[in-house]
Amino acid sequence: MGLILEQIPGYLEATEAAAAEEAAIRELPYFDQPIDICGIPVRLFTLRHWITLKTLKSPFLGGDGEFDTAAVCQFLWIVSTDFAWGDAVARDSFFRRIFAPPSPPFAELVRGISSYIDDAMMDLRSRSGDRREPPVTSFVSSIVHRIASAYGIGSSGLRAFRNELLDMPIIELAQYRREILMDMGARFVSARASRIQRQIVAKALEERRREAEKKTESPKKAALNGRKLRKGKS
Repeated sequence: MGLILEQIPGYLEATEAAAAEEAAIRELPYFDQPIDICGIPVRLFTLRHWITLKTLKSPFLGGDGEFDTAAVCQFLWIVSTDFAWGDAVARDSFFRRIFAPPSPPFAELVRGISSYIDDAMMDLRSRSGDRREPPVTSFVSSIVHRIASAYGIGSSGLRAFRNELLDMPIIELAQYRREILMDMGARFVSARASRIQRQIVAKALEERRREAEKKTESPKKAALNGRKLRKGKS
């Protein structure tokens, strides 16, 4: 008998909760308000943030640096609402504030940053399923080109449009990109709901396997006990 997904306890509820969480994240750019990482006010993650942190080899974006206090401070400062290029006074004031007691534990900050990135990138990381070749252009240029082409932005307005996109939240950009790709026939699924579904199904299959093993072992144990009993009588 096959596994009926909807009959797995908690399956539908978990799927709906994950989809609702994704929907709420997608609405954030349209409030035009900062969010927070462990209580620290930050801007929604943008392409400009991504480029800056990539260039600085932040370990949070795959760089070769260490996940240490310096990396956490660097990331939080760049995405903070107080960030200003080259303003050492504002930067030092920011660091003093975020580490003033009671400051969040280091591990909590690392988890918070990872969750912040995951939320921002969720619609770019989840693919429609088609195989991709190794990239031959930058991540940023591919997004700018795709959106500019779809919305009829010519070469004369491309630079100004690019600058607008660089400061637009990635979660917003990703939705426009998805709309463009869906107009071309691409299909997408809820990444978080799919991950939750896989976890629940894997757990249900494991429980079924254990139950089957118990049923197989029971006759063997009964036969073994019977033999022991007969030997005892003899």
